[in-house]
Amino acid sequence: MSNHMHELWGDLDLPPLYPQLDPESVRARVEQSLDAEQPAPVSAPKKPGRRRIRLAVLAAAVLALTAGTALAAHRAQLLELFFPDSDTSALEPYVQTALDVRETEDWRVTVNSALYDGQSLYAVVTLQGLTQEAEEGLLSNEIVAEGYWDYYLDLHQTRGNTILPPDREGVVQPILAGEMPVDLLVCDIDAYAGWYQSRELESSVPGGRTWAFQLYMGDYLGARSEPFELWFSFLGSQLSVQIPLNRPVEPISLTPALTVEADWRLGLEGTLTDVSLTPLSCTFTLERQGDWVQGEYLTNMEPMDTKEVQLFALRRSDGTLLTPWALGSTDTVSTLADGSYVGLRDLAGREDLSGTGLIVSCTFDAPLDLEDVTSFLYGGWEFPLDGSAPVPVEDPALKEAFFPFDVHPLRSGPDRGIDPGYASNLEELCENLGAGYRYDRPARAATVTWQGRTVVLTADSSTALVDGEPLELDRPVVKDGLSLAVPVDLLTRIWDLELEPRFQPAEQAEGTGEVLSGYTAYPAWS
Repeated sequence: MSNHMHELWGDLDLPPLYPQLDPESVRARVEQSLDAEQPAPVSAPKKPGRRRIRLAVLAAAVLALTAGTALAAHRAQLLELFFPDSDTSALEPYVQTALDVRETEDWRVTVNSALYDGQSLYAVVTLQGLTQEAEEGLLSNEIVAEGYWDYYLDLHQTRGNTILPPDREGVVQPILAGEMPVDLLVCDIDAYAGWYQSRELESSVPGGRTWAFQLYMGDYLGARSEPFELWFSFLGSQLSVQIPLNRPVEPISLTPALTVEADWRLGLEGTLTDVSLTPLSCTFTLERQGDWVQGEYLTNMEPMDTKEVQLFALRRSDGTLLTPWALGSTDTVSTLADGSYVGLRDLAGREDLSGTGLIVSCTFDAPLDLEDVTSFLYGGWEFPLDGSAPVPVEDPALKEAFFPFDVHPLRSGPDRGIDPGYASNLEELCENLGAGYRYDRPARAATVTWQGRTVVLTADSSTALVDGEPLELDRPVVKDGLSLAVPVDLLTRIWDLELEPRFQPAEQAEGTGEVLSGYTAYPAWS
């Protein structure tokens, strides 16, 4: 027989293994409870009362089992939403359910479930209208649109921005049409130095709507005594709910306190002070040492220096390596030694960044099995996760690592058409690799040095000299402005790069299709 729990299970799009109420299991729990009671005296039987006890215990058992089923459904919903088609068994014990509920005469806000790994927070939240007016306004988006406009106006006025009258329609009309902003669920983000977003889900709650929420923090914070506070932007913080942060996913923590080469090509050094690794994220802190200057490496937000500063790897038990781009997206947040945020104003007139801290954090697209990870690699060193002594990395391909970069095909001819057989601008390519590059203009020849190998390439010649030995290419090297364009196969044969084709839409005579627009170069070891 179908009931509300069946409907909930279906709405969550979970596997068709809906937990049924097993009469024998319920009866066994009832009998176990009754057997634990002191038997009534034989001289004074209470048959009607005992029947009432049986019914009460039976009802309690059914209620407990039904509630447990609902919590299991919420737990499965959160994991499937954020980590679809992944093994989430290691995360299940950390999914919190039966969390905060806030209620007024018009509204009820419920945190269905949440997961916190010390750096990122994932939650599912339901808003329900308790009056006909609230329900209709919520489902029609009228209350959402008007309330969000008030929030939007207050936000921009607080920041000193001017809101013109036409801006209101630009905010309200898309919401009325069903285009929801990503900040319908909001928090005090300044306390976490990160970002957040929300998206709406299908809701099985009558008169209600459900959202998924994700908070990405700029650092690994670990267990926190203060709960996280969350509210709907269109209703205001007076109807906020709280999520405990005192029970994060258990991390693996290292405190190396070792000086490493943070960027091998620029010779930038720093002290690796700590590493935190969870199934969902990796964060480490580097304290800059020596000659770190702003110069060309300063972005408009913070001194990130180079992408190579962010480059780490995890070694699996089979010896293979996991890189940031294989695990998820990597972002950095810079802080001063005392932990305060670094902005351009803080660095005004400051030429030496020594002593400032750089936090690198990476959130994973799918949960990682930490039992399959043996070590953390960074800055020319390998740090075993069991806490044993770090060892230097000897492999030049790992020591001279690089971030993936775009390889642009040669454009030639009157129409500047793409020739996918050539990689353009050898000088730029060498900069991305961190390779040495020298161009002899009279000889029209370039010398490239990388990973202990020297390659000489000459325009209009299909012969390359590799450590003095000739190597025939499948096509000749050609001039490309002030540099050279080289055959794509040279990148894979000589430098052992992995090239992933990139495509872009293109109008063709027979309809819309895709054409090759270039490549993304990855180190082969990754």
